[in-house]
Amino acid sequence: MTNKLKFLTKISLQRKINNKWFLIANIIFAILIVSLLNMDSIISFFGGDFNETKIIYVKDNTNKNNLTKEIITYSGTEYIKVGPFNWTYTGTFNGAHVYDQNNREISASYGKYNGTTLQVFTN
Repeated sequence: MTNKLKFLTKISLQRKINNKWFLIANIIFAILIVSLLNMDSIISFFGGDFNETKIIYVKDNTNKNNLTKEIITYSGTEYIKVGPFNWTYTGTFNGAHVYDQNNREISASYGKYNGTTLQVFTN
């Protein structure tokens, strides 16, 4: 009885394995798995490097003689508002890093007006 079961299982599997669609599907799955495992290499080959730091040049058009400072209250906290600043740059603005005179990064909040609404961000 076990010999018949082995024989029938062997014949059934050979028919499935020798089927053209079974081979095509396995080749596609193999290519897909290899592609996913090497995704970083493939992206780098076509010129994408997401770990590369991109330098954006900023031109300061600010009239230094026109800068003012005032104390404002935003969400119950007082801030010193300094400005207006006028900068020209390419790309998108995703954040700011503020450095002291010793070139050490310090924590600072900065605001952006969207019309008359002030949005405050912290670096």
